[in-house]
Amino acid sequence: MALDYLKEKIDWMKYIERRNPPFYVNFYHKNYAETLFKLTGFKFQHQLTFYNGKTYVHYRSAKEMRASDKHFLKLMKKSPEKVRAWHQKALNLLKKEEKLIKQFSTGITTRYIKEHYQEIIALLYKLFLYLTVLPFMILYASDAALAKGEDKKRLREFIEKYQAFRRRNRHVLYPVLDRLCKAAREVAGWSDFHDFSYFTIEEIGHVFKGKPFPTRKEIAQRKRYCTFYYDPEKKRVMFNYDPSFLEKIGIYSEKEHKKNELRGISTYPGKVKGRVCILNKPEEMKKFKEGDIIVSTSTTPMLTPILKRCSAIVTDEGGLTCHAAVISRELKIPCVIGTKHASKIFKDGDMIEVNAKKGIVRKISS
Repeated sequence: MALDYLKEKIDWMKYIERRNPPFYVNFYHKNYAETLFKLTGFKFQHQLTFYNGKTYVHYRSAKEMRASDKHFLKLMKKSPEKVRAWHQKALNLLKKEEKLIKQFSTGITTRYIKEHYQEIIALLYKLFLYLTVLPFMILYASDAALAKGEDKKRLREFIEKYQAFRRRNRHVLYPVLDRLCKAAREVAGWSDFHDFSYFTIEEIGHVFKGKPFPTRKEIAQRKRYCTFYYDPEKKRVMFNYDPSFLEKIGIYSEKEHKKNELRGISTYPGKVKGRVCILNKPEEMKKFKEGDIIVSTSTTPMLTPILKRCSAIVTDEGGLTCHAAVISRELKIPCVIGTKHASKIFKDGDMIEVNAKKGIVRKISS
């Protein structure tokens, strides 16, 4: 039976907030809904993404989130040989990722892409699954266990193995995804290849096969706002353009937060005062000034050059094994993660104090 969220009551919770468009997000939706189950025995039946014109907010069932932590913790304890085998597979796929990136950097033709699109997509699905989805599941489960007092020694092997993948996310595949979009633009005869980043994987395949694909009008709508999710029964991504859809299914807008003080989790101690620099994507790095305090939804490896020069790190999201936590310990930089709203409350140029010993971040002046 196909999903009908207007009839089903789901315990939705905000999962993460990112800036990746539908074509990129699709690799996660299907992997979390189908491929992960084939590999590990667990899947997310309920997950959707809302685009508000600026960022993509991802929601999942709270019950399924808790179940995933239990499932993967059990795998680490009861079936460690499987988790080790997946890690080895991931290491092998890193080499294939490098080869793919190199192949696409040497002038690959639109004709080749058109003829081999399904093969390329199949490899991309594997890369996203083993190098991002699976590591996230292992590390999220570890975070949840550590938060409940689990002995880190029992989890250390897998935390160390899978944390390595947090230092390199799938943004390295952007040149590949962009080239696929450019090939679709050439075949469709459109002017802007960015339009195709709002297509689904299947829809771009339709462009190459000469089948019907979304109109410019529909893509313009997706650029304004939309909600989309992968329906495992229909085997495709479903879009909804009703601005009140989220409220109809029980997801309400976050209230404006006006606090001047937030609490989070300290991952490296220290107490500093400094100027806020909001960084969520690489192109924002140009506004950074030496010694700024980086405030982000969630840091990524692409921000590492700047993180090495900041005085502290503050994030909305994250657990003890997230990228910000790992990099702060490596660089010995005061860091507070999991504040939930820091990137929305604080603005560029605000003066704040980060007390990473107590996990407190407070505004001093604007």
